[in-house]
Amino acid sequence: MRIRFPDDTDAREKAARAKTVRAIDAFWKALRKKADALDALFSGKKKWDLPRFMHEKLGPVDRRLMWEFGSGLVKKSGHRLVITPESELALSPLRDLLLSRAPKIPRFELYPARVPDSLAMVAPTVEARLGHPLPAMSAVVTKGEDATIDLLFLVEGCKGKDDADAEAAAFVVAETLLGEEILSRDVGILAVARPGKARGAVALAKLRPAVKKALAARDAKKPRHPCTKTGAATYTLFKVEPEKGAATAQDDLVVGLTRRTDVFRATHGNSTPFFSERFSRHGETFAYVKIDGAKGLEKSAYEDREDVEDAITRALGKHGAVIGGGTGLRYSYVELALMDADAALPRIREELRRGKLPKRSWILFHDATLADEWLPIYPNGPRPPR
Repeated sequence: MRIRFPDDTDAREKAARAKTVRAIDAFWKALRKKADALDALFSGKKKWDLPRFMHEKLGPVDRRLMWEFGSGLVKKSGHRLVITPESELALSPLRDLLLSRAPKIPRFELYPARVPDSLAMVAPTVEARLGHPLPAMSAVVTKGEDATIDLLFLVEGCKGKDDADAEAAAFVVAETLLGEEILSRDVGILAVARPGKARGAVALAKLRPAVKKALAARDAKKPRHPCTKTGAATYTLFKVEPEKGAATAQDDLVVGLTRRTDVFRATHGNSTPFFSERFSRHGETFAYVKIDGAKGLEKSAYEDREDVEDAITRALGKHGAVIGGGTGLRYSYVELALMDADAALPRIREELRRGKLPKRSWILFHDATLADEWLPIYPNGPRPPR
């Protein structure tokens, strides 16, 4: 179900969104009524089944959304409620919608992800979540692939790189000290090893500063100008081995041409979730147009994909830029960097409808958080292959 870029011409999804909004509002209404009971529960004055309440009230929004209560960060006497999709990143737009509809609830602070906590909270958090004490450990922060950083934890008692217990402890430590946002967006590989001499190993007390330094070095290498202002650009040609029979994302791609090789590499053949923020300091969203080429472009105003790219460039103006394209076994692709997606998308759709692009054409997004979002070029257009 699309949330961030809804298409109200899709009656089925429109009804599903309305049902979800009703479930969201019902959840907040129920939670607001429970505010005093939550105070009593957290102060030890009253016992009642909070997990059951959240299951019954938040569950109808989406069972995959996770939640966590804690002490307030702004007001220590208040309560912190985190609602997060965890690894289900495509639920991020739904999480954002849910939080945007929250009423003001006295003593409550709402967060879209687990926030960084103090070193003092690491040991109790590990024990509470994993049921065993925090093992002694240090960490090595290194540059990862595709604008990420890698973390290697040297864990006391670790049996080797496949030690699941050590890995679980390292994950909780990283999430506690760095916060969920950095862990999901910026960390590529999180690995464990036996303790030993390792170049650059830092104590847990210095992990956050080390990560911030590594991310600052990464960010300093981001392009200084947005894709709309790069002038004459150099393009790189990639040849790709397509997955036969595949019809999702860009799995049938044979040849790609791009002026952002970093973005191309990160969006093809890599299991690390893609986040536009890792590749732009200007708020660009990297997206693409997908065109079914089974029947060609004969009935359209375009002779080839380059004509489509030129038309999109004219339509975008200052709101974005075409940064490349590709040809697949069946589909053709036009790569986009959108400065303002809300302004750019209607312009692209209008231009391509005017040019009579094939009905089976869509705008999709590279970001893991937008994996379930898409727009057909035509109202009531077919769904893309999923």
